[in-house]
Amino acid sequence: MIWQFPMSRMMRFRTYDEVDPRAVANLALAGFGWNLDAYSVRKLRRQDKNCPDWFAMYAVDDEDVIGQVGAAYPTIQTAEGPMKLGYIWGVTTQPDKTQKGVARKLMERVHEQMREDGAGIFALSTMRSLVAHGLYVSLGYHHVQPYGWNQRPIRKYKREGIRVNIRKRSTTQMFELYRTFSKGAFGFVHRHPKFVETRCLWFPYISEINVFTRDDEPLGYALVLSGKRGVVIREIFCPISSNIPGCVRAIENRYQRRNITCLSHSRDDVIKALGSVDLAPERPSFGVLMMRMPKGRSSEKSIKKLVGKDRGRFQFTATDEY
Repeated sequence: MIWQFPMSRMMRFRTYDEVDPRAVANLALAGFGWNLDAYSVRKLRRQDKNCPDWFAMYAVDDEDVIGQVGAAYPTIQTAEGPMKLGYIWGVTTQPDKTQKGVARKLMERVHEQMREDGAGIFALSTMRSLVAHGLYVSLGYHHVQPYGWNQRPIRKYKREGIRVNIRKRSTTQMFELYRTFSKGAFGFVHRHPKFVETRCLWFPYISEINVFTRDDEPLGYALVLSGKRGVVIREIFCPISSNIPGCVRAIENRYQRRNITCLSHSRDDVIKALGSVDLAPERPSFGVLMMRMPKGRSSEKSIKKLVGKDRGRFQFTATDEY
């Protein structure tokens, strides 16, 4: 699969299988600090069913890999039903090739490929402070969900009868809790039972799964990354949102750390519950989830309506992003 366009020298687009995997590994390491060596990519392509056959698109100039744009195809829930999402990840260009149109041409080529593959909507995550943010706006992407996070010192509380069961792998119970919590929501609600293990192939998102119970009744779960200085809640879900504050307090009692951080949550009921324990995402935020339709120009309002953002039921967390 080769696509050409004129520049000072001939530049071509190639898929992952058409380039040197060592060049890809070096480009990803320099751009993001990611380990995308051949072994890691084989595991991702085999186990993450959202990876397309082509995995990522590369700009090649005289056999030199100078840019990358990758994509994945998760399913999201919209007002029109389940929809194939084209999620852009891994946009990077060699430093000496920036500001020369490489990333724009790669994005346009990947947009073309995602349309051919049947994606009904496109998305990407970025930071407002990055130069690339302006590129995405010029390509028709709209702000849909700001990233939020909050950090504070860990506190200690009187025990409330909530037990924290530590797991290293996904369980059927956790999956059922997620399905119950996500009922009626929009956005990133479609997951398979081994979602956590698959996400950790990309990046060490979590170290433990906390499952909360009271009198042997499951209340919810949290995906946690625990380090020497602090504990990070990447997502926390309880079918009854009013149980979230008690589960956060149980986490604080469980981990002997200095700080607790809670990352992005988008649902109004979760944000309200986190606010009662001073962990609601702060606004404004530099990070943002952006979306656009595959063809033509669409408004930010229409996209937010499509994914349920206007109803306060849009669901998206830090573990949903690529």
